[in-house]
Amino acid sequence: MRYLDILISLLALVILSPVMFIISLIIFFTDGRPVLFKQQRVGLNMEEFTILKFRTMKNEKNHASKIEFTKKNDPRITFIGRILRKYSLDELPQFLNVFYGDMSIVGPRPDTPQQKVNYDNATWQARHRVKPGITGLAQINGRSNITPEKRINYELEWIERKSLTLYLSVIWKTFFIKAKDSF
Repeated sequence: MRYLDILISLLALVILSPVMFIISLIIFFTDGRPVLFKQQRVGLNMEEFTILKFRTMKNEKNHASKIEFTKKNDPRITFIGRILRKYSLDELPQFLNVFYGDMSIVGPRPDTPQQKVNYDNATWQARHRVKPGITGLAQINGRSNITPEKRINYELEWIERKSLTLYLSVIWKTFFIKAKDSF
């Protein structure tokens, strides 16, 4: 699946580069620098990596030191950020994470090291036997509209059933869900 990750991420980066460039310019001219949000996440074998996203929140100097979860109508989210989040466009730079090998297209969403407290040790260990992904079973089955327990169950299901067929199925369903949500 690594070869597919490389191929898909490279194609996505080439095809979406004009969109990513425009988003970068919009963020730069409306909200300033930095354009990208970078944060440590836990990946395969518990190794930390830097996840990349388009910045969707106000650039607060002390924000990086505080870990706060964003709420639906969080006042820190910029106008452009709301649009990017609505269509998951803030996640596009993660194709670079996939290309670099930190992430896969499909897998459990990567957590911050601080989120370890949300899991029992066995589940935390299991989540990191595979690379984290841009999308996964939880994302195609409700995303943020499911309980944390259900999300964890979907992530563990991916780890147990991981196959090329399921990988392609998740990508296919993600594409159609995103297309449907856009119209």
